[in-house]
Order: sequence, then C-alpha cells, then structure tokens
Amino acid sequence: MRYGFHGLSYEHVAAVLPEVAGPRAEGRVIVAYLGHNALVFTAGIGERSPRMRAAIAAGLAAFGVALDPARNATAETRIGRVGSRAAAYVVPANEELPIARAVVRLLTEAVTRG
Repeated sequence: MRYGFHGLSYEHVAAVLPEVAGPRAEGRVIVAYLGHNALVFTAGIGERSPRMRAAIAAGLAAFGVALDPARNATAETRIGRVGSRAAAYVVPANEELPIARAVVRLLTEAVTRG
C-alpha cells in the first residue's frame, strides 16, 4: 500500500473504509484530501465543506460521481446519490490513531527483542 503525502490520514481511511464502503473498499480507491469505485472526502475541507464537495463532484460527473444534496449538506457518511456509478463518502480524518498504533507496535517490538 502506498500512502503518499497524507500517509497517516490515508492509513486511517484505508482501515475504516471497509466498514463504510463494504465491497467497494476492495477495489481501487483514491482518497482526495477520487476513485475508481469510490470518492472519499476527508480531512479539513473534505469533511467540512458541502459546497466544495459539490463542486468537486460536479467536475467528476463524467466518471459517475453524483451527490445526494441532502446527505452532502449534513455530511452523512455516504453522500453519493443512490444508483450512481461511483460511491461518495465523507470519512473523518484521524491521524492520531495510526500514530498511537505505530508507537505501540514499535514499543512492543523493542520489548520482545530485549
């Protein structure tokens, strides 16, 4: 898995996406902070700006992205219109959780090595 610039946030999104998107999470997903099967809005503007999400989705209409205006306005987890080719979700970022997990993993490895 490649996380890119927003690695910790993406690590969190990748971990919770199966709960949110079900089988679509197993496909190719690009997290835009666009996707083959899904569009995931997260962090900052992605979480907090219905206007920005609507503008981005409008630009991706040719790829099957269509938002449900009411769901987008309230930032529900699934904001894509039912039946659209690509699903759209809002997944809150949580960089602290992957950091804490990495620290626990590193400390556990250090203790077991002695």
